[in-house]
Amino acid sequence: MAIWKLQPLMQERIWGGRNLEKLGRLLPEGKKIGESWELVDRHGSQSVVEGTGESIGSVWSGGSREKIFGRRSPRAEQFPILIKLLDAEEKLSLQVHPPAERANELGGEPKTEMWFFLETK
Repeated sequence: MAIWKLQPLMQERIWGGRNLEKLGRLLPEGKKIGESWELVDRHGSQSVVEGTGESIGSVWSGGSREKIFGRRSPRAEQFPILIKLLDAEEKLSLQVHPPAERANELGGEPKTEMWFFLETK
């Protein structure tokens, strides 16, 4: 099986900085980048496989899901994992994500999150 390299999507944030360059990320000049979306399958934001141009969403929803992701992969509409690298140079705003049963009616999406801190100040 091939190893895929995905193109990260850089997200400008008012609280962002330039520290993702320390991890080898190429950042747009003069921008405060707060998030690098390493793996994403959301409406309007898709990780793209380098070399093929295929989105993770099309791979996930295509006919070879079981072959690529295994027979126990969830039957979710979108790929169920979002991986981000964050650079918070300033204080972050409080964020509240709706529970699954209310997400659709509020126009949001439910999220279960886990965090690893690489550096703190």
